[in-house]
Amino acid sequence: MISGEKSWVIEGMAADIMIVSAVLMGADDANGSIGLFAVPTATPGVTRTPLNAIDHRGVAHVGFKHVVLASHHLIGRTGLTPSGIDAILDPLRVCIAAEMLGVADAAFQMTLDYLKMREQFGQLIGSFQALQHRASEMYMELEICRSVIEAAILACEEGNPQSTALVALAKCKMGEALDLVTNELIQMHGGIGMTDEHDAGLFFKRARVLRNLLGTPAFHRERFAGLKGI
Repeated sequence: MISGEKSWVIEGMAADIMIVSAVLMGADDANGSIGLFAVPTATPGVTRTPLNAIDHRGVAHVGFKHVVLASHHLIGRTGLTPSGIDAILDPLRVCIAAEMLGVADAAFQMTLDYLKMREQFGQLIGSFQALQHRASEMYMELEICRSVIEAAILACEEGNPQSTALVALAKCKMGEALDLVTNELIQMHGGIGMTDEHDAGLFFKRARVLRNLLGTPAFHRERFAGLKGI
């Protein structure tokens, strides 16, 4: 039997089956560990409420009230530790970091294109040294993130014991860089960047969701520090 709630479930309104983590309670060795259950959303006691995300993706709040499940709904024979759950989520986290890099790359290119065509005081704003310095900072941060994400992907594929730390580093570093790039996207576009009609807002909103998905930069910074004993 499962009781509890899950918030901000991605595509929670569209799913037919959800993989739900829950603390196992019983007299066996699995007591207190975490189990994964395949729960059909049509099961009595499962409720779903749609939520409004700023990037307009489908998310839901899911409730479980005395949901009765058979033993075959438990995935695996034994429970997992929190580190075991992290091992399952880390490949997804590095995929999210890769998407974040794609969003940041596109936002950066959009900013560069605007700097090359917008004129102020009779000259292109891209010729202003202050804006060149800010663009250079974005470029350097993205190149660092690209290297870290590639290292995290390779570590996950090879089963490297450093993969957990590299994933935490990639998600943290990419989250900070994405904040920088999308903030500058709005700033350098000026007033037009604040309008719904311009695509800058689409990148900004998606970035704010991705940076928080499966751990904020602050969460992964603390996680990395703990893994490294800092």
